[in-house]
Amino acid sequence: MQILIVGVGALGGTIAARAIRSGLPVRLAARNNDSAKALRRSGLRVSGIGGEVRADAIDVAAVEDYGKGDQFDLILLATIAYTEWRRCTGACGSSRRR
Repeated sequence: MQILIVGVGALGGTIAARAIRSGLPVRLAARNNDSAKALRRSGLRVSGIGGEVRADAIDVAAVEDYGKGDQFDLILLATIAYTEWRRCTGACGSSRRR
C-alpha cells in the first residue's frame, strides 16, 4: 500500500511520523522545495499522547513534484483549509467569499 500525505503540519506530521514508525510506506508532499529540504534535514519529531516518535529518514518532496505517473492507494489531505481556499479564489480571480 502506497500512502501520500499532503501537508506536513501538526496533523499531517503527526500521522506521518506514527505511520512511518509503524512501518507503513509513507511519502510526504510539502508546500514547496524549501520546506521539503528542511524536512529531509530534520526529519519528523512529535510528542504527545502515545509518547514521542521520531522519523529521521522520510520520503518528502514539494507538492508540485508529484505527477500523473505517481500511484497511491491512499492520499490524505492534511492542509489548512483557509490556505487552500485562498489559493483557489486567487486562481479563480475572486477574493471574496460567497
